[in-house]
Amino acid sequence: MKKIILSMLSILLILTALTGCGSSSKEVLYIFNWGDFIDFDLIRDFEKEYGIKVIYDEYDTNESMYARLKAGGKYDLIFPSDYMVAKLISENMLEEIDFSNIPNYKYIMDNFKNMNFDPEGKYSVPYVWGTLGILYNTEKVSGIVDSWSVVFDPANRNEVFMIDSMRDSLAVALNYLGYSINSKNEGELEKAKELLIKQRAEVNPVYVNDEGKDMIMEGQATFFVTWSGEAMQVISEDSRFNYIVPKEGSNLFIDNMAIPKGARNKENAEKFINYMLRTDVAKANIEYIGYSTPHKGAWEELDAETKNNPILYPDDTVTEKAEIFIDLGSFLDVYSRVWREVKNQ
Repeated sequence: MKKIILSMLSILLILTALTGCGSSSKEVLYIFNWGDFIDFDLIRDFEKEYGIKVIYDEYDTNESMYARLKAGGKYDLIFPSDYMVAKLISENMLEEIDFSNIPNYKYIMDNFKNMNFDPEGKYSVPYVWGTLGILYNTEKVSGIVDSWSVVFDPANRNEVFMIDSMRDSLAVALNYLGYSINSKNEGELEKAKELLIKQRAEVNPVYVNDEGKDMIMEGQATFFVTWSGEAMQVISEDSRFNYIVPKEGSNLFIDNMAIPKGARNKENAEKFINYMLRTDVAKANIEYIGYSTPHKGAWEELDAETKNNPILYPDDTVTEKAEIFIDLGSFLDVYSRVWREVKNQ
């Protein structure tokens, strides 16, 4: 009888453990985000408030994130840029968001809703926005920096960091040559390729990602083609630096929160999106990562100096000349080929 009772107790404990594992697995959230792109204190606060464990991975380009998803990577929440949202929608790789679970969406500014990359506003929620430009060390520059020309000038050999991103680096070359950053003209892409190859020979740029911020502060370069938020992180730590959007034009980007198709924890992802749109959370996060916010409540609570910062909130003369990346469809293959030929030099 004792053996029977012990056996029954063992079975009960196993079943209880299995049931517990099943319920706890629902209280998990798998996030895939850009590097250095969120205040981790806010993630810890979310975990405590909702009892949901966050498993967090990072990527360095939209293309590497896309490749991970195509290879079967399972995530509940991703942070794609505008053109990548359009690509993911076109390939049926995003879930429609249940906005009844995201009441804080009301705080998103109207001019950031129903953008051309998600015209019905079903698949994405704006997270931050910004520009692509040049961060530079003012103590090592004597003249005016206002053009992409400085990163192609042989006089600046060994003093240039380029962002290791296909669309962004090709955008620099296309803009400098007077073309659209969304060009679908193979001749224009060939000229951009030739310019970047010439730059590699004459300027010897180093292609970097997040590590570029530390490297430029250490004096390893004078110029860094990077995003406005990354630049602000450097400037906030080191007053020697400044950031400009070149006069030829640039990219204005909007990064978003989106839920991949087949997400195992979709409701948890929606809870997290709603949490990130809470005014106090959105304000704390934007102050930490240094980008520009599409959140009306958070923007209203920023100090006057931040609101008037031309790096974070540029005037119309900058934004009107900037372009948002679009999904290139099958023409992306041309960009990929050109980029491989640049990087293989």
